[in-house]
Amino acid sequence: MRTSDFTRFIALTALSLGLAGTALAQDATPSSTAAPTDLSRAQVLADLEMWHRAGLTYVSDREIDVRSTEYQRGLERYQQLRASPAYREAVTRLEKGHAVAQDK
Repeated sequence: MRTSDFTRFIALTALSLGLAGTALAQDATPSSTAAPTDLSRAQVLADLEMWHRAGLTYVSDREIDVRSTEYQRGLERYQQLRASPAYREAVTRLEKGHAVAQDK
């Protein structure tokens, strides 16, 4: 391969990769058609608190086998917490905290 052919090949390859990267980046942008939620900020934060209390925080740190006994136990605990008075208490506490922050 001659130098000019090699240069042309490199330029076309770089251009192709650049266009492919642009297409992938466009696919990765958030969709404006995301499902709406009826959850308040306090409910979302309380839910996250229950997730942490169930010991499932580690899931975001590494890949986890959702079929593992460890994960299933944590998920069961999370579901129990989510259905318990602890969740409702956390929502109430967070709503009060949010109201105080808005008053400032």
